Amino acid sequence: MATVVRTNSQIYSEPCDRCLAPLSGPVSLPLLQYSAMRLPTAAVITTLYGRDDLDYFRQSLDSMLGQSYPQDKLRIYLYVDGPVPESHERFLEHNADHFHRIVRAKQNRGLPHALNSLIDCLEDESIVLRMDMDDLAHSTRVERQIAMLEENPELSLIGCNSWEINESGSIISQRDYPATTAAIREGIARGNPMLHPSYCMRRTLLTTHGLRYRQLYLNEDLGFLFDVLKRGLKVANLQERLIYWRVTDKFFERRHFRRHLAEYRAYAQGIHDLHGFSARQAYPLIRLVFRLLPNAVARHVYRSSVRNTFLRG
Repeated sequence: MATVVRTNSQIYSEPCDRCLAPLSGPVSLPLLQYSAMRLPTAAVITTLYGRDDLDYFRQSLDSMLGQSYPQDKLRIYLYVDGPVPESHERFLEHNADHFHRIVRAKQNRGLPHALNSLIDCLEDESIVLRMDMDDLAHSTRVERQIAMLEENPELSLIGCNSWEINESGSIISQRDYPATTAAIREGIARGNPMLHPSYCMRRTLLTTHGLRYRQLYLNEDLGFLFDVLKRGLKVANLQERLIYWRVTDKFFERRHFRRHLAEYRAYAQGIHDLHGFSARQAYPLIRLVFRLLPNAVARHVYRSSVRNTFLRG
């Protein structure tokens, strides 16, 4: 049973010394011009696990605390997924006031349970954003994504493009994702067309439509997006790089057959739900073969033009 803890201890922070790359791409949307009273209140839902790197967590938190969006309109909800080291506990104690709410579980329950628990704890926020606490957010991420939702009331869920960074925070590549609902719906058979840590959604997606994360063994983001598309809801990716997505060697170490099989099943079922019997079912099979390659080969292919060519179709 998770315990909800409200926090009110003294603020403590250590500023991140990483220099982020400037915002890329043309700024096509007007910055929010509304008064602070009219800005929607937004929730950021994120998690901490015992094996998470504390330095990455600190940097990620700093990137959210440095947002251009008013901090009194931005609430961070944290799920502590099971026991964490003493160093993590001290950091949480010293930085408690930066979190609107902390939910703790005595044992590790996994990301779907953690996110669903936070969703059930939300208050009056009308916007919900995802963030992985080893990634970094551009200082205008929240402002730009909320501006896109405000300008496009038909959209329920949006993401954005990203930089890919390594262990030291250096940029090693970039990721571009399809812009429109039609392109995302068509592209999902080839690969996940929205970066999960970049999600920014209307609260109605979770209330009116009742969406939650399904237990799909490390593929909960894929299942969530299929569920959104099956309901005929509008999605998009803001064509600006607002996320610094960290890919370390651990990303490839998490490759194992159980996860690959769960991914294949999620794709096969999702494609069938969207398109019925279709030649698109060949894509999950190709992906499964790729997943079974040795880590060294997979790492090379993942960061090459071959992967992007496959995803573009």
